[in-house]
Amino acid sequence: MRIVHLTQTTTADIAGGLEHHIAYLTQALRELGHNPIVVSTSALQDDESRAAGAGVAMKSEGSGFSLLRRLVPPTGRSHVDGCLDTLDTLTRRLSHNRHTERIAEHVERLKPDLVHQHSYLDGLALNGRLGKQYPLVFTNHTGAYLHLDRHGPTRVLQRQMMKRFSAVIGPSRELLPATRNSYYIPNGVDTACFQPVPEEERRRLIRKWDCTGKQVFFCPRRWAPTKGIIYLAHAVRCITEKTREGSVFLFAGNETPGYEQYQASVTRALEKAGGCNVRMLGNLEHGEMVELLNIASACVVPSLMEATSLTCLESMACGTPVLGSETGGLVELIEEGVNGWFVPMGDVKALASKIDEIAILGEGERTRLRARTLQSVVERYTWRIAALETEKVYRRVLQDWLLRRRSEWACRPFGSYEL
Repeated sequence: MRIVHLTQTTTADIAGGLEHHIAYLTQALRELGHNPIVVSTSALQDDESRAAGAGVAMKSEGSGFSLLRRLVPPTGRSHVDGCLDTLDTLTRRLSHNRHTERIAEHVERLKPDLVHQHSYLDGLALNGRLGKQYPLVFTNHTGAYLHLDRHGPTRVLQRQMMKRFSAVIGPSRELLPATRNSYYIPNGVDTACFQPVPEEERRRLIRKWDCTGKQVFFCPRRWAPTKGIIYLAHAVRCITEKTREGSVFLFAGNETPGYEQYQASVTRALEKAGGCNVRMLGNLEHGEMVELLNIASACVVPSLMEATSLTCLESMACGTPVLGSETGGLVELIEEGVNGWFVPMGDVKALASKIDEIAILGEGERTRLRARTLQSVVERYTWRIAALETEKVYRRVLQDWLLRRRSEWACRPFGSYEL
């Protein structure tokens, strides 16, 4: 089966959950004998901008909210900064729809059997066009769906947008519309890459990352408003003196483009955590992620909304328990006290209190936690399982599409066929 996967970004642009999802899923589909082709719509847009000449208005950075963000200084209030960044991002994503014609022509040249869309607001116009020509499957990775579903008018509009898809896949149940063509398929994890290292190697990595004698709390999340990083930043300021002295807090993903106001708010909050060992590591390579997940006492996922979190699965595959918000797909992955811990979403005091509890756990309990955490994920979440379930959706969609097409041809009046 020849499947075109459409995405606004690729793993070459930024190492995030969406990009890794596409990379791992397409690899697993290839191993099943299919021919998946990943098309970066942003790359096609950049090509078009360059072809039109320097300084043209096709670059998405020129939205009104982008200009507002540059002119208005950070407010010092993370929710306001986050809203400005979110509005800017939504505006930029909607602006991508002006490139529909070029992207559609590129897809048509590839002659796919099926198109798998991984973008939402970025491809509204494109979905309308491609959905008339090909079976169109959508994997809903985005929190924009949840925002739109909260209000009556946008909820109605969203239901109409969802009708363009032959099938909708959700990596968490809250990202699924209540339709018969919706399918829950959780993410997988690459257990060949993310796995525990021997204890001797773990001690070496602790020395390498200069964390000897410390409890390591690792937060590898994009610094975007929905990821809840600001709450962890405030929680670090509220932990006990003992935890502060005996711990190190490692942050990755702090160089995510597009959320500069929000990132400035988080940085200011962390700067006020006096006497706390806080390190911002930027965007990490896969190998570095594996190393840090292996030395962490806990992987912290303080999200406000989350699907089947790849970060959570990757952490568990390394045997590292997860401290997560009680939201979205995290509820389906974390079992309290078995492979991690829950805190109420956005509750700074509860998050700080749980960090204090984790910091004083004994070595025996940590060893038992690591064993139970590893067992909880490797038997249920692999990319081969995700690919097999996705393949079932493809076959069902293709069958329905062909039957519908045959019915349409059969209903045409004699003499209306184009030869």
